[in-house]
Amino acid sequence: MRLVAPLGLLALFVAAPHPAWAEEPRDPLGVRPEPARLFVDAVEGAAIVIDGVEVGPAPLDRVIPLEPGKHRVVVRATGFEPRVSVVELAPSETRYLSVDLAATDQRMAAWSLFGVGWASLGTGIAFGVLAVVEDRRAGDRLPNEPGRVPTAAQRAAADEILATRDRNRLIAGLTAGLGLALTAVGGVL
Repeated sequence: MRLVAPLGLLALFVAAPHPAWAEEPRDPLGVRPEPARLFVDAVEGAAIVIDGVEVGPAPLDRVIPLEPGKHRVVVRATGFEPRVSVVELAPSETRYLSVDLAATDQRMAAWSLFGVGWASLGTGIAFGVLAVVEDRRAGDRLPNEPGRVPTAAQRAAADEILATRDRNRLIAGLTAGLGLALTAVGGVL
Protein backbone atom coordinates (compact mmCIF):
# COMPACT_ATOMS: atom_id res chain seq x y z
CA MET A 1 0.00 0.00 0.00
CA ARG A 2 2.85 2.29 0.68
CA LEU A 3 4.13 1.92 -2.86
CA VAL A 4 0.77 2.58 -4.50
CA ALA A 5 0.29 6.11 -3.11
CA PRO A 6 3.62 7.49 -4.35
CA LEU A 7 3.09 5.92 -7.77
CA GLY A 8 -0.37 7.52 -7.96
CA LEU A 9 1.10 10.94 -7.17
CA LEU A 10 3.81 10.42 -9.75
CA ALA A 11 1.19 9.49 -12.35
CA LEU A 12 -0.79 12.67 -11.58
CA PHE A 13 2.33 14.80 -11.81
CA VAL A 14 3.34 13.35 -15.18
CA ALA A 15 -0.19 13.47 -16.62
CA ALA A 16 -0.90 17.10 -15.63
CA PRO A 17 1.63 19.45 -17.27
CA HIS A 18 2.92 22.41 -15.34
CA PRO A 19 1.26 25.71 -16.44
CA ALA A 20 4.61 27.14 -17.53
CA TRP A 21 5.21 24.10 -19.73
CA ALA A 22 1.76 24.45 -21.26
CA GLU A 23 2.24 28.17 -22.08
CA GLU A 24 5.72 28.13 -23.51
CA PRO A 25 6.88 25.24 -25.67
CA ARG A 26 10.59 24.82 -25.25
CA ASP A 27 13.21 23.79 -27.71
CA PRO A 28 14.65 20.46 -26.50
CA LEU A 29 18.14 21.99 -26.61
CA GLY A 30 17.02 25.23 -24.90
CA VAL A 31 18.03 27.37 -27.91
CA ARG A 32 15.87 30.40 -28.63
CA PRO A 33 15.14 31.19 -32.29
CA GLU A 34 17.27 33.88 -33.86
CA PRO A 35 15.42 37.24 -33.94
CA ALA A 36 13.99 38.65 -37.13
CA ARG A 37 15.21 42.00 -38.43
CA LEU A 38 13.19 44.83 -39.98
CA PHE A 39 14.49 47.84 -41.88
CA VAL A 40 11.95 50.64 -42.38
CA ASP A 41 12.43 53.33 -45.03
CA ALA A 42 10.16 56.40 -44.95
CA VAL A 43 10.06 60.18 -45.44
CA GLU A 44 12.88 61.93 -43.58
CA GLY A 45 11.81 62.88 -40.06
CA ALA A 46 8.80 60.53 -39.98
CA ALA A 47 8.21 58.80 -36.64
CA ILE A 48 8.45 55.00 -36.83
CA VAL A 49 6.39 53.11 -34.23
CA ILE A 50 6.54 49.32 -33.95
CA ASP A 51 4.04 47.54 -31.69
CA GLY A 52 3.31 50.83 -29.89
CA VAL A 53 6.97 51.71 -29.23
CA GLU A 54 8.61 54.58 -31.10
CA VAL A 55 11.92 53.34 -32.48
CA GLY A 56 13.13 56.62 -33.96
CA PRO A 57 12.77 59.06 -36.81
CA ALA A 58 13.35 58.07 -40.42
CA PRO A 59 15.75 57.45 -41.97
CA LEU A 60 16.92 54.78 -39.54
CA ASP A 61 20.53 53.81 -40.07
CA ARG A 62 20.03 50.37 -38.55
CA VAL A 63 17.84 47.30 -38.72
CA ILE A 64 15.43 46.70 -35.85
CA PRO A 65 15.68 43.28 -34.18
CA LEU A 66 12.23 41.82 -33.44
CA GLU A 67 10.77 38.57 -32.18
CA PRO A 68 9.44 36.40 -35.00
CA GLY A 69 5.71 36.86 -35.60
CA LYS A 70 3.28 39.63 -36.52
CA HIS A 71 4.17 43.26 -35.83
CA ARG A 72 2.23 46.48 -36.34
CA VAL A 73 4.32 49.24 -37.94
CA VAL A 74 3.00 52.82 -37.94
CA VAL A 75 4.78 55.61 -39.80
CA ARG A 76 3.57 59.17 -39.30
CA ALA A 77 4.85 62.64 -40.14
CA THR A 78 3.47 66.15 -39.95
CA GLY A 79 1.55 67.02 -43.11
CA PHE A 80 1.12 63.38 -44.15
CA GLU A 81 -1.53 60.72 -43.56
CA PRO A 82 -0.21 58.05 -41.15
CA ARG A 83 0.41 54.63 -42.68
CA VAL A 84 -0.16 51.35 -40.80
CA SER A 85 1.42 48.10 -41.99
CA VAL A 86 1.29 44.65 -40.45
CA VAL A 87 4.33 42.48 -41.16
CA GLU A 88 4.83 38.85 -40.25
CA LEU A 89 8.46 37.91 -39.74
CA ALA A 90 9.97 34.44 -39.63
CA PRO A 91 12.92 33.59 -37.36
CA SER A 92 16.20 35.09 -38.67
CA GLU A 93 14.33 36.82 -41.55
CA THR A 94 15.46 40.29 -42.62
CA ARG A 95 12.74 42.36 -44.28
CA TYR A 96 12.92 45.77 -45.99
CA LEU A 97 9.73 47.83 -45.60
CA SER A 98 9.41 50.97 -47.72
CA VAL A 99 6.56 53.24 -46.63
CA ASP A 100 5.27 56.03 -48.88
CA LEU A 101 3.19 58.63 -47.07
CA ALA A 102 0.43 60.57 -48.84
CA ALA A 103 0.31 64.30 -48.20
CA THR A 104 -2.73 65.59 -46.35
CA ASP A 105 -5.17 67.93 -48.08
CA GLN A 106 -3.94 70.73 -45.82
CA ARG A 107 -0.36 70.19 -46.98
CA MET A 108 -1.46 70.21 -50.63
CA ALA A 109 -3.44 73.43 -50.11
CA ALA A 110 -0.51 75.07 -48.34
CA TRP A 111 1.94 74.25 -51.12
CA SER A 112 -0.56 75.33 -53.79
CA LEU A 113 -1.15 78.69 -52.10
CA PHE A 114 2.55 79.12 -51.52
CA GLY A 115 3.32 78.41 -55.20
CA VAL A 116 0.57 80.67 -56.57
CA GLY A 117 1.65 83.36 -54.10
CA TRP A 118 5.25 83.30 -55.30
CA ALA A 119 4.14 83.33 -58.94
CA SER A 120 1.88 86.30 -58.26
CA LEU A 121 4.65 88.09 -56.39
CA GLY A 122 6.99 87.51 -59.35
CA THR A 123 4.35 88.88 -61.73
CA GLY A 124 4.01 91.97 -59.54
CA ILE A 125 7.75 92.57 -59.61
CA ALA A 126 7.83 92.15 -63.40
CA PHE A 127 5.04 94.70 -63.89
CA GLY A 128 6.82 97.04 -61.46
CA VAL A 129 9.96 96.88 -63.59
CA LEU A 130 7.86 97.52 -66.72
CA ALA A 131 6.34 100.60 -65.04
CA VAL A 132 9.82 102.02 -64.37
CA VAL A 133 10.84 101.33 -67.98
CA GLU A 134 7.70 103.08 -69.30
CA ASP A 135 8.35 106.08 -67.03
CA ARG A 136 11.82 106.46 -68.52
CA ARG A 137 10.47 106.03 -72.05
CA ALA A 138 7.95 108.83 -71.44
CA GLY A 139 10.75 111.10 -70.24
CA ASP A 140 12.73 110.35 -73.38
CA ARG A 141 9.79 111.54 -75.56
CA LEU A 142 9.85 114.99 -74.00
CA PRO A 143 12.54 117.61 -74.75
CA ASN A 144 15.37 117.87 -72.19
CA GLU A 145 16.44 121.43 -72.87
CA PRO A 146 15.21 124.00 -70.34
CA GLY A 147 12.57 126.36 -71.69
CA ARG A 148 11.69 124.15 -74.64
CA VAL A 149 7.97 123.29 -74.79
CA PRO A 150 6.97 119.84 -76.09
CA THR A 151 4.87 119.67 -79.21
CA ALA A 152 1.34 118.24 -79.12
CA ALA A 153 2.55 115.01 -80.78
CA GLN A 154 5.36 114.64 -78.20
CA ARG A 155 2.93 115.30 -75.37
CA ALA A 156 0.38 112.78 -76.76
CA ALA A 157 3.07 110.08 -77.15
CA ALA A 158 4.33 110.74 -73.60
CA ASP A 159 0.77 110.66 -72.20
CA GLU A 160 0.12 107.31 -73.89
CA ILE A 161 3.32 105.88 -72.42
CA LEU A 162 2.44 107.31 -68.98
CA ALA A 163 -1.01 105.68 -69.18
CA THR A 164 0.72 102.33 -69.82
CA ARG A 165 3.06 103.07 -66.90
CA ASP A 166 0.10 103.75 -64.60
CA ARG A 167 -1.63 100.54 -65.70
CA ASN A 168 1.57 98.57 -65.05
CA ARG A 169 1.91 100.18 -61.60
CA LEU A 170 -1.65 99.18 -60.72
CA ILE A 171 -1.13 95.59 -61.90
CA ALA A 172 2.21 95.45 -60.04
CA GLY A 173 0.65 96.62 -56.79
CA LEU A 174 -2.34 94.28 -57.00
CA THR A 175 -0.43 91.14 -57.98
CA ALA A 176 2.42 91.75 -55.54
CA GLY A 177 -0.06 92.35 -52.71
CA LEU A 178 -2.02 89.25 -53.64
CA GLY A 179 1.22 87.29 -53.88
CA LEU A 180 2.30 88.35 -50.40
CA ALA A 181 -1.12 87.48 -48.96
CA LEU A 182 -1.24 84.03 -50.61
CA THR A 183 2.34 83.26 -49.57
CA ALA A 184 1.52 84.22 -45.98
CA VAL A 185 -1.62 82.05 -45.91
CA GLY A 186 0.28 79.14 -47.46
CA GLY A 187 3.01 79.54 -44.85
CA VAL A 188 0.47 79.50 -42.01
CA LEU A 189 -1.21 76.33 -43.30
